[in-house]
Order: sequence, then C-alpha cells, then structure tokens
Amino acid sequence: MSKEKVKKSIFKRWWFWVIVIIVVIIIGVNLGGGSDDKSTSASTTTKSSDNSKSKDVPKKETKKPTKKSNEKVIGIGDPAKIADVTFTVNKVETSTELKSDNEFVDPAKASGKFVILHVTIKNEKKKAISIDSSFFKIMTNDGTTYDPSDDGDVLMVIPEKQQLFLEQINPGITKTGTIVFDVAKDLDLSKAHVEAQTGFWGTEKVKINLK
Repeated sequence: MSKEKVKKSIFKRWWFWVIVIIVVIIIGVNLGGGSDDKSTSASTTTKSSDNSKSKDVPKKETKKPTKKSNEKVIGIGDPAKIADVTFTVNKVETSTELKSDNEFVDPAKASGKFVILHVTIKNEKKKAISIDSSFFKIMTNDGTTYDPSDDGDVLMVIPEKQQLFLEQINPGITKTGTIVFDVAKDLDLSKAHVEAQTGFWGTEKVKINLK
C-alpha cells in the first residue's frame, strides 16, 4: 500500500508533468526539423542532378552554309585581263619534235615533251609595256613549275616574228607569240595551268587553265 501511494503521489506532482510536456515538445521539434532537412536535401539533390543532366546534354552544332565561289574559270581561248593587259592562250599543242620552215635548220627534240602555247597579248594601258616569254609559266596542281625553254635549237625553230624576247608593245597594240616548254612526258595538262604576269617583278598575275 505504501508503494502505490508513492507512485500516485509522483504522478500528482505538477513538475513531473511539466518535464513530460517539455520532452514531448523537444522530440516533436527534432522530428519536424529532420523531415525538413531531408526534404531540403532531397530537393537540392534533384536540382543538382537536373543541372548536371542539362550540362551533360551536348549542344547541336549548326553548320554554316558554304558559299559558292563566283570566280570565273578562264581557259583556252578566254581573255584574261589584269592591270589593263589582256592575255589569251589561243591554242595548245604537244610534240616530241619541232621542225622549222627553214630547211637548213635542224629539228629540235624534246627531253620530255614540248608544250607549245600560241598566245596573244593586248596592251590597253596608256604607255608601252615590255613582254618576254619568261613572263609565262606552266604550273601543276601539286605546285610543280615549268619555265619556257631557252634551248638554242628551240629558239631557232620558232619564227622570229613569233618570238617574245623583250618585245615592246605600244598602247592599243596586240602582239601574238609562240612559247615552248620542255616538260615531263607524263605531265597531265588537264591538271595544269598557265600563269602569266605583266612585268619582271610578277606582282600582277593571271591564271589560265589548260583543260
């Protein structure tokens, strides 16, 4: 009986119930804060995962449309004008031997093969210009360059009026000439072009395809 009285007296004391209420409040606060932390961390994780996904997605590259070149291709028979001088390759021939109209001149034989250019130069400047066969070159697509032949036998075969050796052309005058190149036998002219220049320095040049 004494024990039951002690227990009842404890439960009837006010401070006991105050302590119980405080403990319950503390537990409730801890549980509520934990859930908030969990929800906050969960939302943070979701946002970070979303951000990482958005960063991982590669951007599509937009291809820029390529512009087509409007540059005109100049070929055999087409006039190529630069700095008021017009060059035209009228005809192209190939041969392993060149014969002269003079019966006393021996034929010229090529080391590879001859490429003979029949050209026209028109001076549209207001002053005279000088033209030489060295102003012309044959160039291949891989950068190989051929200079005109300066062999004596070749020069003897070319008629004097067709030779271009420091020829002076007055304004408004057109000059025709023949230029001979000794090139490799296997040279493919469809993959080559003529480069012509207006002077010794070669600052003004035109390109004429040999197709």
